[in-house]
This record gives sequence, structure tokens and C-alpha cells, in this order.
Amino acid sequence: MAGTVLGEILEAVQLLQENLQIEDSYIRILMKMLLVTYVGQFAAAVCRDCSNSAVAGQIELFARLTLAALGMPVFVALLELITDVLKV
Repeated sequence: MAGTVLGEILEAVQLLQENLQIEDSYIRILMKMLLVTYVGQFAAAVCRDCSNSAVAGQIELFARLTLAALGMPVFVALLELITDVLKV
């Protein structure tokens, strides 16, 4: 079941990339961010189930910081686009 869901997600991402002509680097960043989100949430839930809420909080914090770091290139590209539009 998980394999079919993952396959459907990858097909949707490929279709999105083809239709919107998004750069491969942004798709890779998006996939990494999704992976960090799911793994972080899963690990935090496992820690909470084992009564380790302090560790769960640290995992969630690390996942948020990782997402912020992964999103920086996209944010910088967005700021560059905005400044280019405002110059015209």
C-alpha cells in the first residue's frame, strides 16, 4: 500500500514539474522538505508513545530548523524575483 501511495505522489510531482516547468532543484528541495516533515513527525510520535516528550520536542525543533535551512534557497530566489519585478 505504501509503495502505491509513494508512486502516486511521485507521478503527481512529475506531472506538476512538466506542466509548470519547475526547475529540478526546486523539486528536489520540495521532496527533501516533505521527507523531513514526515520522518520528524513519525519520530516525534514514537517518542511520545514511549513517554519521552522532551526528546519528541527536540526532534520537532530539529525538523523545523532543517526545514528552514532547506527552504532558504527558495526564499532567496523568491526575493530575487521580487526585486527584479520591482526594478522594472
